[in-house]
Amino acid sequence: MDSDLYRDFLSRFASGVTVVTTRDGNGEPWGFTASSFASLSADPQYIVVCLARSAECFDAFDGCGEFVVNILHAGQQDTAMAFATRGSDKFGTTETTDTPGGSPVVTGSLGSLTCTRAHTIDGGDHVILIGEAKDAVVAEGEPMLYYNRGFRALA
Repeated sequence: MDSDLYRDFLSRFASGVTVVTTRDGNGEPWGFTASSFASLSADPQYIVVCLARSAECFDAFDGCGEFVVNILHAGQQDTAMAFATRGSDKFGTTETTDTPGGSPVVTGSLGSLTCTRAHTIDGGDHVILIGEAKDAVVAEGEPMLYYNRGFRALA
């Protein structure tokens, strides 16, 4: 299939926007913006998120024991863009707190799910991270959506 047509097709699927965060073995924070996030299983409580092998943060997530999925609200476009931009100062412009395990949590997100890394699966140019949910925090607000290559909000 033509890769442009493939991307056009995928852009028609509206999804929420998350920022996934962790710390490497040296304590440095890392993160990326992901719209490829989904629940996988209720028992055990597994989620999946996909990470490009070419991402700057790939090694940090490949070796992490814990990571956090932060669901962004409609007003957090700057945060989504910072974590989606290669070479940006992601944590210099985003306020965070830490889980007891040390992983960064994006302040003001609609929810954060702390996970232990349970499995990884080869996904071509991506790796599929499977996390087991350990703790969650939820808040009220309007979600940010990603549709047709742009951020959107509910009408």
